[in-house]
Amino acid sequence: MSDKLPHRVQNSKMKTLLLGKMPLVVMLVGSMSCIGVSNAAEKIVWRTDYQKALAESKKTRKPVFIDFYTDWCSGCQYFDNTTAKDPEFIKESKKWVMLKLNPEKSAANTRIAAKYQVTGFPTLIFADSKGKVLDYSAGIAPSAWKKWLAPKLSNAKKKFR
Repeated sequence: MSDKLPHRVQNSKMKTLLLGKMPLVVMLVGSMSCIGVSNAAEKIVWRTDYQKALAESKKTRKPVFIDFYTDWCSGCQYFDNTTAKDPEFIKESKKWVMLKLNPEKSAANTRIAAKYQVTGFPTLIFADSKGKVLDYSAGIAPSAWKKWLAPKLSNAKKKFR
């Protein structure tokens, strides 16, 4: 590293100062990213408890977005890797109580999927705070979610009381 310093600095006190302070600079920059100064993309805050999500919906007056998925579902993975990472979709998600349920992980999730008559994955249900379906979508969510999913979200929000 010292050979890459400008020639006038290589044999000076400045070299000692610069090289001696480098670990401190690295540590400060690293700690800034830990406290949220970085530009890292936000993520969706997914809930995993149906009853708690409904209670939160009632309290916050936000509709519930339920993502029924499975680990083996390629359409679910596509949704997670494209739509759910889109900055505009993440911003939109702040207006919803976002709930992610895998019916294969628990008997409770299986019962909830049966209640909504989920027959394929991914299935996206937009519900009110009582669990009543406002709108839904089954199948793969394309990365151009604004053309496909946004109208359904808007429709569900209009029905939400």
